[in-house]
Amino acid sequence: MDVNRARRGRRHGRSRTSSERSSAPGSSEDRAAGDEERGAAPGGRPRRGGRIRSARRNRTGGGEGRRNDGADGRSREAGTARDVPGSVLRLSALLEAGAVPHAAWRHLAESGDAAAQRIADRTDRGAAVAEAIGGEAVAPVRRRWGRRAAAERDRAAAWRDIAAAWEIAATVGAPLAESLRGMSRALRDAQETLDDVRVAMAEPTQTARLMSVLPFVGVIIALALGFDMIGVLTTPGAGLACLVAGLAMIAGGRLWTSGLIRAARPTPGTPGLHAELTAIALGGGVSLDRARALVAGATGAGAHASSAHSEASADAGSATHGGASADDEVERVLDLSRRAGIPAIDLLRATAEQQRSTARTDGRVRAARLGTRLLLPLGACTLPAFLCLGVVPMLLAVLQTTSLPDL
Repeated sequence: MDVNRARRGRRHGRSRTSSERSSAPGSSEDRAAGDEERGAAPGGRPRRGGRIRSARRNRTGGGEGRRNDGADGRSREAGTARDVPGSVLRLSALLEAGAVPHAAWRHLAESGDAAAQRIADRTDRGAAVAEAIGGEAVAPVRRRWGRRAAAERDRAAAWRDIAAAWEIAATVGAPLAESLRGMSRALRDAQETLDDVRVAMAEPTQTARLMSVLPFVGVIIALALGFDMIGVLTTPGAGLACLVAGLAMIAGGRLWTSGLIRAARPTPGTPGLHAELTAIALGGGVSLDRARALVAGATGAGAHASSAHSEASADAGSATHGGASADDEVERVLDLSRRAGIPAIDLLRATAEQQRSTARTDGRVRAARLGTRLLLPLGACTLPAFLCLGVVPMLLAVLQTTSLPDL
């Protein structure tokens, strides 16, 4: 009996010890969870592939983070390139609320504006605000052709105009907020003009690009029908002459089409810029001669920074009215102001709005004419290239595989 009682006591003690272990902190469930986090099997044994999967997850997460950062950077850059008027309008609101220029640029940079961040960094390094803004205009353009190159040129021209307006307003003491708000409206109108022209040009441009591949489609169709087009086109004689003539006409047609498209696009810059800058200068209370000198100096600085861009901006700003340039239009407005005895600022801003409206109409007319002009390279180059590469080699292949009866 004593032996049985002792055995039952030992069994009871072991069960009580196991229950205490299971209920104590750091129990088997906690250890299993910790092992699971470390990639180990319950019990502390390393699980096969646990560390590998963990490393893969870390590498994948890092790659996704890098890709997301790159995408965010590209989206921010693209948004800044197209939102120059919005950035300027927000800046004018900050200045009107009482912020000093440097603090206004810094606040705008902290809101996520990449261009404002670069401008604020330049001012921190000791550059003047107008010079810091002009740094966005003289940035090297990475591409010379295509839509991205056109967007970069438009962005550089917009910041160059803002730099000129800032320099004039700061020199004469004109209200910066009001001046920037007027420039924001001008830039927004110019951007809307560009968008209208691009929409009008989209259909004829895509049609011309689609038709430029027609000769190659003819070659593919002939090959699918079983004709030895490659052999015919590479054989010295008529076949090789057709190949050379067809490729030359395709290249000439593409160059011709690209030239017509570039001629129909609006040039970078803000229409009515000369009148707008003159109004800003006169808003500071300076004389007409002083205003003319300031406008000439501000726009001439952009020309020295980038001569090609300044010519495009001058062409864009010289919206014509009866064959007169923007300078002549501004001089007529100033003469009208002297003879009528009324302030010239409102007249100049009305003239700038009229020039922007004229530029928008001219852009739409050029885009409408583009559809007709693109028929010229189509008829003179694309269709003959189709005959040289698709039709004539097919006839030559038929003649080579057909035996003519002896006469």
